[in-house]
Amino acid sequence: AVVFGCTAAEALRGPQGEGRLARQVEQATGAPCITTLRAVRRRLQRLGARRLWLVTPYVPELAEQVQAWLEAEGLEVVQPVARGLTDPARAGDLRPEAVVQMVYEERLQRFQTGRLPVDATFVAGTHLRAGAVRRRLESVLGVPVVTSAAAALGAALELLEPLAAGGAP
Repeated sequence: AVVFGCTAAEALRGPQGEGRLARQVEQATGAPCITTLRAVRRRLQRLGARRLWLVTPYVPELAEQVQAWLEAEGLEVVQPVARGLTDPARAGDLRPEAVVQMVYEERLQRFQTGRLPVDATFVAGTHLRAGAVRRRLESVLGVPVVTSAAAALGAALELLEPLAAGGAP
């Protein structure tokens, strides 16, 4: 299997372009391709999430592309966050504790107190080390949290599970 792990690049292509990219990777490698946003969408479907809060470290223009991709997939995005990071690859420089702080500050600024008016939160950015603090974020937010890398890894493990049992993917 191949994981194309770049939330930003996939969002910039839109759902159809992201699908074409996956097919091109599959044709070139002969292996199934998992894209981050498809894995995120699948995870959100399993959670039954229709309304979500999008939090990204990206610049607003890139966050808008992620939002557009999600909305094209039938999801409603509430109060999206774009923190202004110009280089998506630099998201990995943020320590997990900084991710928690970012999300917490944005929650207070946008929603004050009380329950979030969403079914889930998507912390976007494959390089962002949000998976390490996903459970903590869920505790702080009170809703399920889906992260780019954790969703992609989960989809890859699910795809490869039959191989571990001696079957075919």
